[in-house]
Amino acid sequence: MQDFNPNTRVRGEFFYPVRTENFLTKATSYLTSILAEPVRIRGIDLSHWNGKVDFEAVKLSGIDFVILKATESDWFLDDTFDYNWRASLANELVAMPYHFFRSNVKGNPQVEWFFRAENGGTFVEEVEGKTCLWWDVETSDNTSVTARQNRLYGACTLTVGKGLQTGYYSSPYKWNSLIGNVPWADDFWGWVAHWADVAYPSLPTGWTREKTRVWQNGIYPNYSWVEPVEGVQGSVDHNYFFGTLQELRDWLGYTPPPPTPDCCDKIEAIEQELVVVKSRIAQLELNDMRQEDRLNTIDQRLTDAENMGVLNDHRITQLENLIQQVKDILCL
Repeated sequence: MQDFNPNTRVRGEFFYPVRTENFLTKATSYLTSILAEPVRIRGIDLSHWNGKVDFEAVKLSGIDFVILKATESDWFLDDTFDYNWRASLANELVAMPYHFFRSNVKGNPQVEWFFRAENGGTFVEEVEGKTCLWWDVETSDNTSVTARQNRLYGACTLTVGKGLQTGYYSSPYKWNSLIGNVPWADDFWGWVAHWADVAYPSLPTGWTREKTRVWQNGIYPNYSWVEPVEGVQGSVDHNYFFGTLQELRDWLGYTPPPPTPDCCDKIEAIEQELVVVKSRIAQLELNDMRQEDRLNTIDQRLTDAENMGVLNDHRITQLENLIQQVKDILCL
């Protein structure tokens, strides 16, 4: 059995709904998007299907975050996840995991599989709840709509109960056909797949802009409007996060590791340490000088005391001699 291959996705199911606009409407929409385009940063999503990734090149392409396949169903573990996660962090990329949802398996076993599989790699323990687990919803798996609804809702609820934020990935077409209109659609976060050259994506039924955080807008280099991404062999899914990099980190409760200092930083740190050492040496020398002055003062006082003692002895001897002379004269 093989895990889901994203190359098998049907293009039309991710372009839908197609927007037909006349020239005036399109021009107005374009101007509006320029004036009111939301702040957003770029990201990509990856799995073992993308092969070995050069994350340094990815970062230099202007990518700020990655979403990485971790698990699928209740049996599959993506063997590139651990490397991709650590390489992402090493290159100062914000990383989030995703699980490919299979509705022919109940929600709870899929959640338990993710936590068991990834805690075996210490991932769950290391993130300490500071991430969002996405549920990739795009296959029917020969189940009923009701079964898919109940199992997805149960999986998301249990994930939150285990301390992680969570949400779902889907396109408007996929969501509406697989899940439909459910009252809890806005209870969790949204990662919408709408491959279109538009200012803002169409959303699945029940989703809201406030809860939709990520937009997969196309595939590089398949679509002309998608910005270039280096470091990935072949094609790669391109995404936007609605907000700044700091807002993404704040949302996830994510603190990046301190950057490794380069050679110049190390030299500067050594120079600063040398200044401190020199200051301490100067202070010690000053203290030594003060101590030496104190010792010289004590020595001088001892010398003065010794000289005074010799002088006193001489005076006593003189007085004794004078007394003896007087006795010699008066006591004949």
